[in-house]
Amino acid sequence: MVALAALALLAQDPSPKDALFAVLDSYNKHETIALKIDRENTSENFPGRFVQELKWRRGMRFELVVTKPSEFKPEVGSLGRLAPDVYCNGERTLQVWPSGLRTLMPVIPMDTVPIWEETGDLVLTWLMGTPNKEFWLSQPTDRVEYKKVGEAEWRGASVLEYQMIFKAGAQAVTVRMFVSRDGTQYVGSEYPTDEGLAWVQYTDQRFGLELPETLGDGPKPPATGG
Repeated sequence: MVALAALALLAQDPSPKDALFAVLDSYNKHETIALKIDRENTSENFPGRFVQELKWRRGMRFELVVTKPSEFKPEVGSLGRLAPDVYCNGERTLQVWPSGLRTLMPVIPMDTVPIWEETGDLVLTWLMGTPNKEFWLSQPTDRVEYKKVGEAEWRGASVLEYQMIFKAGAQAVTVRMFVSRDGTQYVGSEYPTDEGLAWVQYTDQRFGLELPETLGDGPKPPATGG
């Protein structure tokens, strides 16, 4: 009987992988979401530390606006740019670059990670249901190990820490991933890179806001003289 009770408890306790991704899955139950994204060194294309504000509503509409740009100084011929503001109306994305240049792209382009996903990170990946979501979910167990570490303090937040340990021969890279203590919010992640520690943190998360149906249409082009 004791053994059966123990097995029943194990069956009710989700694996670290299931528990972690269930938090991300929970974002899809909301009609509208707003949050801030603070990040550093998570992208070679958009280096440095910068802050964005995400507003999203069901129907694949969102705005991802830079509120504090990176101090990175782009150089001609070198990799690295300042991140644009991105507006998605469910049919296309509009990128408004710091120079004022405006570019249009498909919401989910073929064979490449969209700019908004590269900077918006996992919450936006889950909300928009990109192919990258399947990459995270389908990692084979012989290549990735999941661990629940437990309670921690991280960048001023009280969190539960999980780890994804990517194995490559004798090498292993550990991605620390954090959720709120009550398991309702994804808080962020950090991992080592050649340039130092890379991290992304979600703050000021709000749900059920009144957001316009035109969210993601983006600003109109500036008027031209003549």
